[in-house]
Amino acid sequence: MGISLKNYLRPSVTNIVVTIGIAIVLWLKELLIPTLPHVLNQTAIGELSDATSIWLSLFATLATGYLLFLLTEKFNFIQNRTYLPFFLYVIFSSTLPGFWIFSNGKIGFLLLLLSIWEILSTYHKTDPTKLVFNASMLLSLSILIVPEYIILVLFLFISVFTINTLSSRIVHAIILGLATPVILLGGIYYATGSLQENTMQFVQGLTFRLPAWGNDNVYIIYHIVLFLLSLLAIRGCLMNRYQSNISERKNIHVMIWLFAFLSIIITLRMGQSSETSAAFTGIIAFLFAIFFSSNTSSKNTIFYFVLVMIFIIYNIIMSYGRIG
Repeated sequence: MGISLKNYLRPSVTNIVVTIGIAIVLWLKELLIPTLPHVLNQTAIGELSDATSIWLSLFATLATGYLLFLLTEKFNFIQNRTYLPFFLYVIFSSTLPGFWIFSNGKIGFLLLLLSIWEILSTYHKTDPTKLVFNASMLLSLSILIVPEYIILVLFLFISVFTINTLSSRIVHAIILGLATPVILLGGIYYATGSLQENTMQFVQGLTFRLPAWGNDNVYIIYHIVLFLLSLLAIRGCLMNRYQSNISERKNIHVMIWLFAFLSIIITLRMGQSSETSAAFTGIIAFLFAIFFSSNTSSKNTIFYFVLVMIFIIYNIIMSYGRIG
């Protein structure tokens, strides 16, 4: 008798508690036996000690994973209910070196997910102006925190057009939403005399470069493997797009656009910045959740458990390698 994923994918208190338990164990391990040197790190909310940073990182990871789960529930990305986005995000996150440290990337990705929530909420709305403004403002805030996200402005226009419409009024709402946080923050910096300093810091965050083999080998191999595996997940999404209703097809369309742009960002920033790691991991978890929930055969069940075990073993090997 074949093993089916269906009995293990449904959201339940047990599944959520087990996932939280795994996350706590991983973060406790990092706190007690660090794989990377713990130093004070500067974030958008101030300078944090190692312990504070680790616990905030744990909270942000759980919050992000749960928000991914809520997105699947609210907007019907997956026909069958599943907690996989939450579980996979926590597991995949534990494989990234330095992911236990709280960073601007975690804040920026949470804001980005909230922006996506507002975009998807415009579906079937006769007047989505307010939602589009909110989405644009949230995206603008995430860009101010993670400058690499500036490329997602194009994603915003494409997504709004795909989900609803792109009239002149909507375009004005997007521009106003993007400009509002910039104007307010710029005014504060100007009043405090730090406008030039913060502007230069933001511009420096936009410096892109191609990865160099020999310096970024681990990151290159890691992201190549994830990218190839993700192509399999995208293929599964596209194969099922005509079996879903129109809203689900548009949702998948949006997520694929987002994944493509984030892949470009990761490639250009590889080995130089880890601020986009949270977003990249989130999209990977989302796509795999869609794929595994739509394909629950015995073969895919085995592949699913093997994949999860590979990530856990990889985490252990990397930890001991860095400790030694």
